[in-house]
This record gives sequence, C-alpha cells and structure tokens, in this order.
Amino acid sequence: MIEIGLTEIIVAVAIVIVVAALIKSVYSLIPPSIAAVLVWFVTEDITYTVISFIVILVLTILFKH
Repeated sequence: MIEIGLTEIIVAVAIVIVVAALIKSVYSLIPPSIAAVLVWFVTEDITYTVISFIVILVLTILFKH
C-alpha cells in the first residue's frame, strides 16, 4: 500500500503554489510583449522596443491594483 506522509503533502502544495505564481507572472508579461512586438515592427529599433516593454510593464504593475 502507498503511504503519503506529511512531507510529501507539503512538497506537493509548495509545487502547486510555485507553478501558480509562475503562470501569474508569465500572464502579466503578455501585454508588454505585444506592445514590444508592435514597436519592433513599426520602428525596427531595439532601444525603442526595450523602452516600450519596460514602460508598459511598469504601468501594468502600477495600475493592476
């Protein structure tokens, strides 16, 4: 018979929490990525692309609450 101890349960819960946090963080990077791709296609300048990504990311974080 398979025995599941307290340690295995805690590890499983921790893994679920870490995966959920990773999914949430990746989800928050979608709008800045779309903006950066659009700026890249319009300007073809990496500097403007990086600046647009950072600005949209900061605005997304600031206005999320």
